[in-house]
Amino acid sequence: MSKVDLQGIRQVVCSYLRRRNYTSAHEEGTFEVSAEVSVDEMVKRAELSARLSQSHVLTVNNAPPDLAAYDQQFSRFKNWVSKLSDDRARTELGQLLPLVLSHMYLDLVGASSGSRVNNYKFLKRHYTGNISNSNLIEDLLALGTCSDLLGRPSVELFRSEKSEVSLARETLNQLRAYLISCESAQLLQVIGQWICLPDPSISGMTAEVDSDNEEGNMSKQNSETLPEPPEEANAAKDLAAALATVKESPVQPMPMQAFFVANSQTNPVACASLDDDASVVAAGLESGLCEVWSLTPDTLATGNSHQTLIGHCGPVRALAWYLDRALLSSSVDHTIRLWPNDTLNCKAVYRGHNGVVHALSICRQNLYFSSASDDLTLKLWSPECCHPIRTFVGHMRAPTALQFHSNGLYLASGGQDNTVRMWDVSVGKPVRLLIGHEGTVRSVAFHPDGRTLVTAGNDLQVRLWDVGEGLCRAQLNFGPGGASHLAWSKDGRCLAAASSSGLVKVWDLGLGEAVLVNSTRLQTTALLHIRYRLNHSLYVVGAIP
Repeated sequence: MSKVDLQGIRQVVCSYLRRRNYTSAHEEGTFEVSAEVSVDEMVKRAELSARLSQSHVLTVNNAPPDLAAYDQQFSRFKNWVSKLSDDRARTELGQLLPLVLSHMYLDLVGASSGSRVNNYKFLKRHYTGNISNSNLIEDLLALGTCSDLLGRPSVELFRSEKSEVSLARETLNQLRAYLISCESAQLLQVIGQWICLPDPSISGMTAEVDSDNEEGNMSKQNSETLPEPPEEANAAKDLAAALATVKESPVQPMPMQAFFVANSQTNPVACASLDDDASVVAAGLESGLCEVWSLTPDTLATGNSHQTLIGHCGPVRALAWYLDRALLSSSVDHTIRLWPNDTLNCKAVYRGHNGVVHALSICRQNLYFSSASDDLTLKLWSPECCHPIRTFVGHMRAPTALQFHSNGLYLASGGQDNTVRMWDVSVGKPVRLLIGHEGTVRSVAFHPDGRTLVTAGNDLQVRLWDVGEGLCRAQLNFGPGGASHLAWSKDGRCLAAASSSGLVKVWDLGLGEAVLVNSTRLQTTALLHIRYRLNHSLYVVGAIP
């Protein structure tokens, strides 16, 4: 048997990690090969890390209950709770053990995962030891392996709503740290789906308010005259008055200044895109060319700021900057092309669509990108593979807009069928269908916190959706033509919407409701792109007469 070349394997893996920008594992001395972690476990860990890194608002239980995984993860969790040095944390987290165990057992029964006898043994084995007494578990043990277990009134009542468990802030932080470090995906699913853990800070505020009310009632009983309320008590009235003043005052146009004008060689411009720091702008032309201009003072001064990219054989329909590495372009020729920043020579051509590719979106978490096409599909791509790795099917007419959620787990799309759909990226299945628009949806954009999705289209309305509930929370009237471009400020306070005819509106949502603060119309034949920078400046790219 030939000897395994571990050094060669190490070099190949490190080279791959460098290409994917995993800087923490670049040095060979810090990289360790472990044969004990399976591919499935690595996928679960990656999904868990992504869910915990952002405020996810969707609960989608994709992984079916697995007896072996439940047994391992619950044993580890129970052992960790029993060894906590903090008596308060050990007592509070002890409340979770019977709830988690009961839901795990009922999940296994409902999914018919494993034999009934093995599932029953799982419940009986873990109920012994340091788990506090639970009447429900006692009932479940008494019922044994009966077939109609889930139909029992006590079980239906238990599963009808989430069980609320109050934890102190320090205890909740310890639980979060444990879930991150152990990365128990199935345990996290059970807790997220069946158990409610209120925010201690909100509970504390409620307690303080109740305490203030009790003190106020006592003082009212013991005193005939009450002191005048402090000035802060009128803050809410002052805020409401200021808000009314802003609403009633005329909306002022935004101060706009053209800081760069470029000639696209007389070819009509079809689309455009600015990079993250607004230092480079790209334009896609009807001729199939892409024009790129550097906007830094040095390149503008030397006159070396412009480059033409040749490759597409049809009009360019979408552009997207692949972080600070490359430019992606899509075209009527059904292809997507990758142009690295260092050379701007076409490095890859991605084929898979059978129609015009209308939109592109980049996922910043795992470096995938997605596309939307006339062939009624969305596709997920890896830059290292020229064929799609996943296809999303559901739109009845061509999808025209899409964007990844900030946690990278979900993708939103809008199309000519007047619908907005949200997709689970890991399995390619829809998780939300948002209905309300009466025309083509031309733009979608997630709020930076991931809880709100804003959409706009030909029906003249800008709609704000609660992602968790799937409900439209607000409608903003845009005006003639409808909005075709949307952008959130980096702090999520301001929302900008623009039409292809040059109308730009900005709403301030920082006061709890949307207030129109700016509106202006630019002298442009086609407004192509808008983007906020970190300094809250709004950049607009358009074709001028």
